Amino acid sequence: MSDNNDYRLIKGLPIHLKNGFIVAQHKFSTIEEYMTYDEYEKIIYSLTRFPYEFKFDLEDAGIDYMTKNTFDIFLMLNSDILDVLHRKLNFIFLYYNEQNKKYELENFVPKVKNNTYVFESLKSDLELNTITINEIKKTLMDMFFMAIPQERKPANEMAKELVRRDIELKRKQSPKYDIYSIIDSLVWSSGSKYNYDTIFDLTPHQIYRGYNRIDKIKNFDYLMSGVYSGMIDVKNIEQRINKNNWINK
Repeated sequence: MSDNNDYRLIKGLPIHLKNGFIVAQHKFSTIEEYMTYDEYEKIIYSLTRFPYEFKFDLEDAGIDYMTKNTFDIFLMLNSDILDVLHRKLNFIFLYYNEQNKKYELENFVPKVKNNTYVFESLKSDLELNTITINEIKKTLMDMFFMAIPQERKPANEMAKELVRRDIELKRKQSPKYDIYSIIDSLVWSSGSKYNYDTIFDLTPHQIYRGYNRIDKIKNFDYLMSGVYSGMIDVKNIEQRINKNNWINK
Protein backbone atom coordinates (compact mmCIF):
# COMPACT_ATOMS: atom_id res chain seq x y z
CA MET A 1 0.00 0.00 0.00
CA SER A 2 1.33 3.45 -0.89
CA ASP A 3 2.46 5.94 1.73
CA ASN A 4 -0.45 8.17 0.74
CA ASN A 5 -2.94 5.40 1.46
CA ASP A 6 -1.20 4.64 4.77
CA TYR A 7 -1.98 8.23 5.72
CA ARG A 8 -5.57 7.88 4.51
CA LEU A 9 -5.99 4.70 6.52
CA ILE A 10 -4.89 6.40 9.73
CA LYS A 11 -7.09 9.42 9.06
CA GLY A 12 -10.13 7.32 8.17
CA LEU A 13 -10.28 8.69 4.61
CA PRO A 14 -11.39 6.79 1.47
CA ILE A 15 -8.70 4.57 -0.06
CA HIS A 16 -8.06 5.05 -3.78
CA LEU A 17 -6.84 1.92 -5.56
CA LYS A 18 -4.85 1.70 -8.78
CA ASN A 19 -7.67 -0.30 -10.41
CA GLY A 20 -10.01 2.69 -9.97
CA PHE A 21 -11.99 1.39 -7.00
CA ILE A 22 -12.41 3.58 -3.92
CA VAL A 23 -12.76 1.69 -0.65
CA ALA A 24 -14.89 3.43 1.96
CA GLN A 25 -13.83 3.88 5.56
CA HIS A 26 -17.03 4.36 7.52
CA LYS A 27 -17.26 5.21 11.17
CA PHE A 28 -18.35 2.26 13.29
CA SER A 29 -21.62 4.03 14.13
CA THR A 30 -22.33 4.60 10.41
CA ILE A 31 -21.87 0.89 9.68
CA GLU A 32 -24.33 -0.05 12.41
CA GLU A 33 -26.88 2.38 10.96
CA TYR A 34 -26.61 0.80 7.50
CA MET A 35 -26.33 -2.88 8.46
CA THR A 36 -25.24 -4.90 11.47
CA TYR A 37 -21.48 -5.09 11.94
CA ASP A 38 -21.70 -8.88 11.60
CA GLU A 39 -23.17 -8.45 8.11
CA TYR A 40 -20.48 -5.94 7.21
CA GLU A 41 -17.75 -8.20 8.56
CA LYS A 42 -19.10 -11.14 6.57
CA ILE A 43 -18.82 -9.18 3.31
CA ILE A 44 -15.28 -8.07 4.16
CA TYR A 45 -14.37 -11.66 5.07
CA SER A 46 -15.76 -13.03 1.81
CA LEU A 47 -13.78 -10.48 -0.24
CA THR A 48 -10.47 -11.55 1.33
CA ARG A 49 -10.41 -15.34 1.10
CA PHE A 50 -7.97 -17.71 -0.60
CA PRO A 51 -9.27 -20.80 -2.44
CA TYR A 52 -6.97 -23.18 -0.53
CA GLU A 53 -8.82 -22.29 2.68
CA PHE A 54 -11.82 -24.16 1.25
CA LYS A 55 -10.11 -27.01 -0.55
CA PHE A 56 -11.81 -29.70 1.53
CA ASP A 57 -15.27 -28.15 1.05
CA LEU A 58 -14.64 -27.93 -2.67
CA GLU A 59 -13.16 -31.42 -2.77
CA ASP A 60 -16.30 -32.82 -1.14
CA ALA A 61 -18.27 -31.21 -3.96
CA GLY A 62 -15.96 -32.78 -6.54
CA ILE A 63 -14.19 -29.52 -7.35
CA ASP A 64 -10.43 -28.96 -7.52
CA TYR A 65 -9.67 -25.81 -5.50
CA MET A 66 -6.85 -25.00 -7.94
CA THR A 67 -9.52 -24.20 -10.55
CA LYS A 68 -11.05 -21.51 -8.33
CA ASN A 69 -10.05 -17.94 -7.54
CA THR A 70 -10.85 -15.35 -4.87
CA PHE A 71 -13.88 -14.08 -6.78
CA ASP A 72 -15.30 -17.61 -7.05
CA ILE A 73 -14.97 -18.00 -3.29
CA PHE A 74 -16.59 -14.59 -2.77
CA LEU A 75 -19.64 -15.71 -4.75
CA MET A 76 -19.71 -19.09 -3.01
CA LEU A 77 -19.71 -17.55 0.47
CA ASN A 78 -22.54 -15.21 -0.50
CA SER A 79 -24.60 -17.69 -2.52
CA ASP A 80 -27.56 -17.26 -0.15
CA ILE A 81 -27.76 -13.48 -0.68
CA LEU A 82 -26.72 -13.02 -4.31
CA ASP A 83 -29.95 -11.16 -5.06
CA VAL A 84 -29.12 -8.42 -2.53
CA LEU A 85 -25.32 -8.68 -2.50
CA HIS A 86 -24.84 -5.67 -4.77
CA ARG A 87 -26.59 -3.44 -2.23
CA LYS A 88 -24.09 -4.45 0.43
CA LEU A 89 -21.19 -3.89 -1.99
CA ASN A 90 -22.49 -0.37 -2.62
CA PHE A 91 -21.69 0.41 1.01
CA ILE A 92 -18.13 -0.97 0.77
CA PHE A 93 -17.13 1.18 -2.21
CA LEU A 94 -17.42 4.86 -3.07
CA TYR A 95 -17.71 6.95 -6.20
CA TYR A 96 -16.21 10.44 -6.40
CA ASN A 97 -18.65 12.86 -8.01
CA GLU A 98 -16.47 15.37 -9.86
CA GLN A 99 -19.36 17.77 -10.35
CA ASN A 100 -20.27 17.98 -6.66
CA LYS A 101 -16.73 17.26 -5.42
CA LYS A 102 -18.16 14.72 -3.00
CA TYR A 103 -17.93 11.00 -2.34
CA GLU A 104 -21.08 8.96 -2.83
CA LEU A 105 -21.92 5.31 -2.29
CA GLU A 106 -21.30 3.20 -5.38
CA ASN A 107 -24.20 1.73 -7.35
CA PHE A 108 -23.38 -1.77 -8.51
CA VAL A 109 -25.75 -4.05 -10.36
CA PRO A 110 -25.25 -7.79 -10.93
CA LYS A 111 -24.69 -9.03 -14.47
CA VAL A 112 -23.97 -12.46 -15.89
CA LYS A 113 -20.90 -12.69 -18.11
CA ASN A 114 -19.33 -15.91 -19.35
CA ASN A 115 -21.73 -17.89 -17.14
CA THR A 116 -20.68 -16.13 -13.93
CA TYR A 117 -21.76 -13.12 -11.92
CA VAL A 118 -19.95 -9.80 -12.12
CA PHE A 119 -20.96 -6.48 -10.59
CA GLU A 120 -21.01 -3.41 -12.81
CA SER A 121 -21.14 0.16 -11.57
CA LEU A 122 -23.90 2.39 -12.90
CA LYS A 123 -21.84 5.45 -11.95
CA SER A 124 -18.51 4.55 -13.55
CA ASP A 125 -16.89 1.96 -15.80
CA LEU A 126 -15.80 -0.18 -12.85
CA GLU A 127 -16.55 -3.88 -12.63
CA LEU A 128 -15.95 -6.18 -9.68
CA ASN A 129 -14.68 -9.43 -11.15
CA THR A 130 -11.94 -12.07 -10.94
CA ILE A 131 -9.22 -9.50 -11.74
CA THR A 132 -10.24 -6.36 -9.87
CA ILE A 133 -10.95 -8.23 -6.64
CA ASN A 134 -7.25 -8.99 -6.07
CA GLU A 135 -6.12 -5.44 -5.26
CA ILE A 136 -9.30 -4.96 -3.22
CA LYS A 137 -8.48 -8.09 -1.21
CA LYS A 138 -4.98 -6.88 -0.34
CA THR A 139 -6.26 -3.45 0.70
CA LEU A 140 -9.01 -4.88 2.91
CA MET A 141 -6.56 -7.27 4.54
CA ASP A 142 -4.34 -4.29 5.40
CA MET A 143 -7.34 -2.36 6.70
CA PHE A 144 -8.46 -5.13 9.02
CA PHE A 145 -5.01 -6.42 10.04
CA MET A 146 -5.60 -9.82 8.43
CA ALA A 147 -2.66 -12.20 8.08
CA ILE A 148 -2.33 -14.38 4.99
CA PRO A 149 -3.58 -17.80 6.10
CA GLN A 150 -1.04 -20.59 5.88
CA GLU A 151 -1.77 -23.24 3.27
CA ARG A 152 -1.62 -26.63 4.92
CA LYS A 153 -0.39 -29.47 2.69
CA PRO A 154 -0.84 -32.85 4.40
CA ALA A 155 1.69 -35.46 3.28
CA ASN A 156 -0.68 -38.45 3.35
CA GLU A 157 -4.32 -39.44 3.83
CA MET A 158 -4.01 -39.75 7.61
CA ALA A 159 -2.51 -36.26 7.90
CA LYS A 160 -5.16 -34.98 5.51
CA GLU A 161 -7.94 -36.28 7.75
CA LEU A 162 -6.33 -34.68 10.81
CA VAL A 163 -6.11 -31.33 9.03
CA ARG A 164 -9.74 -31.65 7.95
CA ARG A 165 -10.88 -32.33 11.51
CA ASP A 166 -8.82 -29.45 12.83
CA ILE A 167 -10.39 -27.05 10.32
CA GLU A 168 -13.90 -28.26 11.18
CA LEU A 169 -13.20 -27.88 14.91
CA LYS A 170 -11.91 -24.33 14.52
CA ARG A 171 -14.98 -23.35 12.51
CA LYS A 172 -17.22 -24.51 15.35
CA GLN A 173 -15.25 -22.66 18.01
CA SER A 174 -16.25 -19.15 18.97
CA PRO A 175 -13.52 -16.55 18.39
CA LYS A 176 -11.62 -15.48 21.50
CA TYR A 177 -12.33 -11.84 20.76
CA ASP A 178 -14.28 -9.68 18.35
CA ILE A 179 -14.46 -5.97 17.63
CA TYR A 180 -16.84 -5.42 20.54
CA SER A 181 -14.42 -6.92 23.04
CA ILE A 182 -11.65 -4.82 21.45
CA ILE A 183 -13.80 -1.72 21.93
CA ASP A 184 -14.24 -2.68 25.59
CA SER A 185 -10.47 -3.04 25.94
CA LEU A 186 -9.79 0.37 24.40
CA VAL A 187 -12.41 2.10 26.56
CA TRP A 188 -11.20 0.53 29.79
CA SER A 189 -7.47 0.68 29.13
CA SER A 190 -5.55 2.79 31.61
CA GLY A 191 -5.22 6.35 30.34
CA SER A 192 -7.70 5.85 27.50
CA LYS A 193 -9.37 9.03 26.25
CA TYR A 194 -12.25 7.09 24.72
CA ASN A 195 -15.64 6.26 26.17
CA TYR A 196 -18.68 4.54 24.72
CA ASP A 197 -19.91 7.81 23.24
CA THR A 198 -16.70 8.74 21.41
CA ILE A 199 -15.17 5.44 20.32
CA PHE A 200 -17.91 4.72 17.78
CA ASP A 201 -16.72 7.74 15.80
CA LEU A 202 -13.64 5.71 14.85
CA THR A 203 -13.39 3.50 11.77
CA PRO A 204 -12.88 -0.25 12.22
CA HIS A 205 -9.28 0.18 11.01
CA GLN A 206 -8.60 2.83 13.66
CA ILE A 207 -10.10 0.57 16.33
CA TYR A 208 -7.99 -2.42 15.27
CA ARG A 209 -4.95 -0.18 14.87
CA GLY A 210 -5.37 1.17 18.40
CA TYR A 211 -5.73 -2.33 19.82
CA ASN A 212 -2.62 -3.59 18.02
CA ARG A 213 -0.53 -0.61 19.15
CA ILE A 214 -1.63 -0.95 22.79
CA ASP A 215 -0.80 -4.67 22.61
CA LYS A 216 2.72 -3.82 21.36
CA ILE A 217 3.20 -1.23 24.10
CA LYS A 218 2.08 -3.61 26.86
CA ASN A 219 4.27 -6.46 25.57
CA PHE A 220 7.27 -4.11 25.41
CA ASP A 221 6.56 -2.89 28.95
CA TYR A 222 6.37 -6.50 30.21
CA LEU A 223 9.69 -7.27 28.53
CA MET A 224 11.42 -4.26 30.06
CA SER A 225 9.90 -4.97 33.49
CA GLY A 226 11.45 -8.42 33.28
CA VAL A 227 14.82 -6.91 32.38
CA TYR A 228 14.76 -4.36 35.22
CA SER A 229 13.65 -6.95 37.77
CA GLY A 230 16.38 -9.38 36.74
CA MET A 231 13.88 -12.02 35.63
CA ILE A 232 15.13 -11.91 32.02
CA ASP A 233 18.74 -12.60 31.07
CA VAL A 234 20.22 -9.44 29.57
CA LYS A 235 22.46 -11.42 27.23
CA ASN A 236 21.44 -10.72 23.62
CA ILE A 237 18.55 -8.63 24.98
CA GLU A 238 19.21 -5.87 22.46
CA GLN A 239 17.88 -8.04 19.64
CA ARG A 240 14.69 -8.83 21.58
CA ILE A 241 14.20 -5.17 22.47
CA ASN A 242 14.59 -4.12 18.84
CA LYS A 243 12.18 -6.85 17.72
CA ASN A 244 9.54 -5.94 20.32
CA ASN A 245 9.94 -2.17 20.31
CA TRP A 246 6.45 -0.68 20.51
CA ILE A 247 7.13 1.85 17.72
CA ASN A 248 7.74 -0.92 15.18
CA LYS A 249 5.24 -1.32 12.37
